[in-house]
Amino acid sequence: MIDRRVECLIPAAGLGSRLAGVDTLPKPLTLLNGRPLLLRAIENALAVCSRCVVVTGFRGAEVVEVLGKRPGVTIVRNDHYQQGMITSIAAGLEEVSTPWCFIAPADMPFLSPAVYRALLAAIPRAEVAQPPQAAFPVLDGRRGHPVLVRTVLREQLAPWIQSHPTEPTMREFLRQFPLVDVPVDTADIFVDLDTPEQIAAALQRVAAT
Repeated sequence: MIDRRVECLIPAAGLGSRLAGVDTLPKPLTLLNGRPLLLRAIENALAVCSRCVVVTGFRGAEVVEVLGKRPGVTIVRNDHYQQGMITSIAAGLEEVSTPWCFIAPADMPFLSPAVYRALLAAIPRAEVAQPPQAAFPVLDGRRGHPVLVRTVLREQLAPWIQSHPTEPTMREFLRQFPLVDVPVDTADIFVDLDTPEQIAAALQRVAAT
């Protein structure tokens, strides 16, 4: 079921330097059993979210060409992508129109709709005691993705980035706000594909299903 209260922001602007030389494609378009990582991420998100905002940067024209005019997808360009993923998040949040927004990296193809729904379900319960500004899926005390955030935080994000010029991260930014951890039972919240070895393991997993 689609939840109209929430969209998903997918940063897909990075250099993918750890995959350099492995594939001629930009990282978001790296194929996993014939389908680009980015398309898998979009499909997972659109099973729950009303729209995906995809942020491009490095080799963005190729990403745009693959996405075309895909229903439910809006593309935003981040000209400052070399300054880190947080700049792509800031650019994408300006486009988001819902009060809540998921952030799901393009290189995490195994984030199931069930994890998205678990985070959404936790928000009303958490708001009874203390309004959270973000929710994380957690397994064995470790936080993963996707992250669910209040979009109103964008008003504070850009100034915060400017005051933290040395590789700021979204998680560092979120630490200053009330957060809620949502227990889940899957390690897929940690599975991102950054290296040739991780791609090979993911290919084996997909082939076995």
